[in-house]
Amino acid sequence: NGSRWRGSDWLGAQWITPGLENNLLRSPPLHLAAPVASASVFVVGVGYFELRVNGRRVGDGRKFDPAWTEYAKRTNYVGFDLGPFLHIGDNVLAVELGNSWYQEAGWYQLPPYYYQDVGLTMTLGCSNAPGAGSHGQGSGTCNGGGFAFPNPNQLLLRAKITLTTGTVITHTSGQGWTAGSGPIVFNSIYDGEHYDARLEQPGWDQPAFTPPPGRAWAPATIVEDSDNALANTTLSSQLYEPIR
Repeated sequence: NGSRWRGSDWLGAQWITPGLENNLLRSPPLHLAAPVASASVFVVGVGYFELRVNGRRVGDGRKFDPAWTEYAKRTNYVGFDLGPFLHIGDNVLAVELGNSWYQEAGWYQLPPYYYQDVGLTMTLGCSNAPGAGSHGQGSGTCNGGGFAFPNPNQLLLRAKITLTTGTVITHTSGQGWTAGSGPIVFNSIYDGEHYDARLEQPGWDQPAFTPPPGRAWAPATIVEDSDNALANTTLSSQLYEPIR
């Protein structure tokens, strides 16, 4: 069922962003002192997200979650069973974010050498003034023919874990999450992605992780309601068949 976002909903989960230059997020350590009886997680990651727990991809090969909506009005969340991915000791939840229509900036965002290689010039003729956007979203900025919300990609996450001892633990996005950059340096639903293997960070999605030299991670930014284009969105369970 749909539910309008309020600060008290989702058991204290907060919208966070890795910023414009980063696309990876890690939770603070999640320590479990007993086996897991049941565990679930609900995720809103816009534009797209991939969830990983202890180095393993969650979602049975799902792609392109969440489905496209008019984000400022309605945004889908996706639920997963976390039980098979958690273990006694330290655990970590890690999320990689992509653009989708939320930050589909189009051709203008490609690096200059791309235009030179294919003989194109940046003449799409769309102003940088705030406006309705190219696809009726109504609250973004039209840049060079593409569309982007004023906020970087964002995450909202809530996990609920019940241990065999009866202890219930909640793990939410917010304070303590960190952000870093990965090898995907550009991504677009129209123009694919640029992958720079030199920027890989092996183990970034596992509990024991030390960033490589010169690649320090920083605290993720909490997106306050006053600065959030999604502050009044309705959060709805995604009911579509997944894309695999």
